[in-house]
Amino acid sequence: MHNLFLGDLRHHCREVWGINIKDQKTTAKKAVPHTPEEQEKWLGRLLAALRKGALSAVMQPRKGYLVALAQLNGIVPESKMTKHGYGSALLEWVRQHSVDDLRIPPILSKATNEFHLTDNQYDISKFQILTADVIAMLRSDILATFLPSWIERPPANFGSPSHGKLKADHWRTVCTVSMVITLVRVWSLSTATTGERKLLENFIHLVVAVDLATRRSMDAERARLFDHHMLEYLRTLRELFDHDLVPNHHLSLHLASCLLLFGPVRGMWGFPFERYNGIIQHLKTNNHISQIPLTFMRFFYAGAELRWLKSSTEWPDESDELRDVLEAFTQAYQDEARGSRVLDVFGAVSTDPSPCTDDSDLSDRRARLSPHVRYIPKLELARATYGTRSQNIRNSFVYFKLPSSDDPSLLRAGQISHIFLHSRLGTGEQQRIIEPFVVIEEYVALTSEHADHDPYRRFPLLNTRLYYNRFHMSSVIARTTDVVSHFAAFVYNPEGISEPCVVARSLDRVRATLPYAASANL
Repeated sequence: MHNLFLGDLRHHCREVWGINIKDQKTTAKKAVPHTPEEQEKWLGRLLAALRKGALSAVMQPRKGYLVALAQLNGIVPESKMTKHGYGSALLEWVRQHSVDDLRIPPILSKATNEFHLTDNQYDISKFQILTADVIAMLRSDILATFLPSWIERPPANFGSPSHGKLKADHWRTVCTVSMVITLVRVWSLSTATTGERKLLENFIHLVVAVDLATRRSMDAERARLFDHHMLEYLRTLRELFDHDLVPNHHLSLHLASCLLLFGPVRGMWGFPFERYNGIIQHLKTNNHISQIPLTFMRFFYAGAELRWLKSSTEWPDESDELRDVLEAFTQAYQDEARGSRVLDVFGAVSTDPSPCTDDSDLSDRRARLSPHVRYIPKLELARATYGTRSQNIRNSFVYFKLPSSDDPSLLRAGQISHIFLHSRLGTGEQQRIIEPFVVIEEYVALTSEHADHDPYRRFPLLNTRLYYNRFHMSSVIARTTDVVSHFAAFVYNPEGISEPCVVARSLDRVRATLPYAASANL
């Protein structure tokens, strides 16, 4: 957890991309991009102002020109790294040396509203990657993305120090879900530069490596894939930025051995300990330091006794007041059903053979299927919630299998429209079986022509792809065992496709790669 989420992902966003930007006032005017000719002119003005020795003249060019000139010549402000600080530092350097001794930053090949120093052939500069425009787009996508309730949504003002300290789950979600949806979409456009495509490939190596390492199952091939993508991430990180590696990077290179020796990281990561730390932090101690251990044990024992009493006692159903108390107790003491601690896999359900309808032939010995059902708005399975589109939309986007298809192993994307409980008599001792079913409207897959315009298919291990934002004419009735996982959903109009599409970012944390149904033939 700390190595991958709070280490690699957070380090990349903060120390490589410079994610911590301050919110800009909406009343501020957007800077007009400077063409290469204008860049050369403003650099000339800055040099002339330095020759004159007037701070007011040095402060006239945009901050980017001052920063680039200072960085190229190893000039660091003595105080804060503000525009005034850089201007004063440049003037002090010129007083001790000469303007003619200054190395001049190269002119950028394209117009930019924030001049910067290019670090390499791809015109990529540290801390100039996730600009205010990209952050604004990311924030907008975060708000427009449907995430299931077991995933904690990142803060709406992500990228601003005002949201405070982010938890490991926040970094995991924003990097492996939100940024994947936004950056693959933006940096795969025909207008994207070579540098942006290189940045995307570098970041995807990191996302895939983290995704593979944190799956709930592990084998030798998956560990090898993780090691490959982590090595590629670090190699391209050095290639793009000449970035100094940190201890977390070194530790990540040893994680493949741990995966082979000990299996999935969920058996050894720190989420359970962090959970208990959170519980302990909310216990009242009244600053009696010497009594803290006894206080913790007393609260823990009291809670365990209450839970045992509630679960082991046969409470009467006649009393509405008692029923309200028990329901309130359950709500107050239920565990938080979201985050990386929640298993997003289904529990076992009845393995009774498929029933037949009432009008089936009398020779059919299977259990008779009653036409009467009870519709419910949501369903709790293995501590994950699945809901309908009309009443619980964020939990309605699912990947599922279709047993009646030619290849039932292929995954399809859809949205749950109804959930119902069906009751029938089982075989053998004629015990009554109550089984949930889901009615799913399946999204139409892209045609082979449009599939070539799906930017997410460039990275198969992301388990993300586009579908038309419309459904097949007929719905599918499926058992809960046919539902594989939720997916994060985001709708937009892709380049090269003439209609809106939905991005389906799989949230399956068990399988490494998912087999998808073929493109539609429309």
